[in-house]
Amino acid sequence: YMTAVAATTMLREGYMKTAVDTGTDLLFLGESFCGHGYRAGDTQSQCYRGPGSENWFDISCIHPTPTGHGVIADDFMAIIDE
Repeated sequence: YMTAVAATTMLREGYMKTAVDTGTDLLFLGESFCGHGYRAGDTQSQCYRGPGSENWFDISCIHPTPTGHGVIADDFMAIIDE
């Protein structure tokens, strides 16, 4: 039995290995979005960013808000511009 966290970690490690093996760039949105979900105010969360952290997800908890889309675009452009 594998937890969701363990499965996600294994998946991300696979993505990273593929990126390293192929010499390609990889953007982990979890790094930017961690702490900006519906539990942004949970002070016990490993991603807690402080009081008033903005939620970047819409009601589906999957799709980003307009602000979240802007963060994705900025992160993507930072990789391209390097």
